[in-house]
Amino acid sequence: VKGTAARYGLELIVYTGGFVEGLADLVAKRPGCALVMGTRSTDPNGINATAFEPSSPNWPTFMRVNPILGWSYKDVWDFLRGNGLPYCSLYDLGFTSLGNRSNTVPNPALALEGGGYAPAFALEDGSKERWSRVPKAKAAKQAAAVQGHACAAQGSGSGSGPEAEDSSAGSLPGPPLASVSTVGVVVVGDEILR
Repeated sequence: VKGTAARYGLELIVYTGGFVEGLADLVAKRPGCALVMGTRSTDPNGINATAFEPSSPNWPTFMRVNPILGWSYKDVWDFLRGNGLPYCSLYDLGFTSLGNRSNTVPNPALALEGGGYAPAFALEDGSKERWSRVPKAKAAKQAAAVQGHACAAQGSGSGSGPEAEDSSAGSLPGPPLASVSTVGVVVVGDEILR
């Protein structure tokens, strides 16, 4: 976080406590602010999103700006890698979608024969991006099932794979994967939401 703030000349503001409370404090100190989000139309809450939209009910009031709604999974990786931008090191370990510790595992579609996982940018089928997000019990079962072999044959397209069995896999209950901080932009885990 400190490196990102320094790289882009951002003011670093750190909040302790919950995400909603920190966001409420930020909005109170900077009324009328807008937050640039990384939401895409393929995200669980992105299907009906628009380029500009108010925050959800029961959240502090701010404007969401969604500039990459039309981007694909490949577009995101082409942009990050093509511009030499930093990203969370978990993506190099085969994670393709980061939730919290209890529902985030390396993506089985990236499992390598002989063990380990290919990096997230190697995922060819973007519809399998959220296969990294599964409930804890299913994560353990899934990890055991993919040991020692690739999972490319586990299904294709939407409606198959680990997440198809549980529509709540994209929710964010419990503690986040990494601490929540705020940097002139909002940082959730290691994903920057401007």
